Amino acid sequence: MNIFLSRPTWVKKEYEEGLENFLKFLKSKDISPRTIGTTDYPSESPLDEVINLMEKCSGVIILGYPQIFIEKGDLKEAPIPDSLNLATEWNHIEASLAYARKLPLLIVHDVGVKRGIFDRGAINNFIYEKDLKKPSWVLDDNISGALETWIEKVESPKNNHGFYQRNPIKSEKEIKLSDDESELIECFLDDSGFIPKHEIKSKIQKSENFLEFILTSLENKSLVKKFFSPGYPVKYKLTQKGKKYLYDKGKLNS
Repeated sequence: MNIFLSRPTWVKKEYEEGLENFLKFLKSKDISPRTIGTTDYPSESPLDEVINLMEKCSGVIILGYPQIFIEKGDLKEAPIPDSLNLATEWNHIEASLAYARKLPLLIVHDVGVKRGIFDRGAINNFIYEKDLKKPSWVLDDNISGALETWIEKVESPKNNHGFYQRNPIKSEKEIKLSDDESELIECFLDDSGFIPKHEIKSKIQKSENFLEFILTSLENKSLVKKFFSPGYPVKYKLTQKGKKYLYDKGKLNS
């Protein structure tokens, strides 16, 4: 399904990994984020293109990254007591359009980003403030929970926007995995029991944050199961659904 993602085309380098992991999370949920200047390029005025693109989307996510950094100045004739970070003005425009169209809306902004839609009470939506420099911020409980709630609203039959068609019955044969997920799940082919996380990491040579991201995605799809006991390393095991996936792909013998 298509969703409108309001985000700047440029972010500071320390935010790039977290943004990339967020985009991979959306992809793992079969969600296609559309952004003017990133996935779609305007042939008309930017505002007209935003309106046209939003017509094709079933929901909207606003990511507020700092774009304007104010160290000294006045606000309503009073000196700014501390530094002030502002997001791109397009976040406010696009959030307002989404709110007016009653599209399912989720707003997440970096710590310290203020004003407009990022102020509490500005709109009737819960707003999440996170350290977006953290590579795994999308895996934090409140964010992953908020995303699942938002997805439920997008998929609801009461949501008449966009072109999303609900398909509540989906067989295991239709499960789609990214290349990284496929590589990771095949680590379980040679072992029918629980595999320690550090052994999985040694097999696929990925960073700790990225490994956690992919394992969580497979766990959410019920393909692997996590096992944790105090004093022992975290372990994972292939579920019956995971075994069937590999069998259907010709990777696992009966």
